[in-house]
Amino acid sequence: MTECGCGSKESKIVKIEKGVAGVFIHYKCGECEQITQVKEMEDSKIAEARKAFEKAAEERPSRDQLTGSEALFGFIGWITTREEKVVASASDDAGVWASLVDEFCKSNQLKEPREGWEKLFTHPKEKVLV
Repeated sequence: MTECGCGSKESKIVKIEKGVAGVFIHYKCGECEQITQVKEMEDSKIAEARKAFEKAAEERPSRDQLTGSEALFGFIGWITTREEKVVASASDDAGVWASLVDEFCKSNQLKEPREGWEKLFTHPKEKVLV
């Protein structure tokens, strides 16, 4: 692996890409989460990095293990990083939001809602956010 600028030697491979200039391995620091790109020349180091990357991918939970809260946080993360502004309130059109939820669910291969899904949860009381 590689040492991060913060001094940590704990890192994971997050991406391997082959370009015209060689093979680049992207490491993510275990402490500060900074991404470091390293150009590798030795075949043995590239093979070692590929093995570590494949092992990490196998250990990653699959989409069918995605929990409801993970999906909600993922959706909010996606919505809040989009360029287009989307407004939500009782007086705004919910159709836009339904389309966005549908797009997110399809992109993440989430199951369709079950019959009677709307009866399975509780809405929290509304609080004024400042």
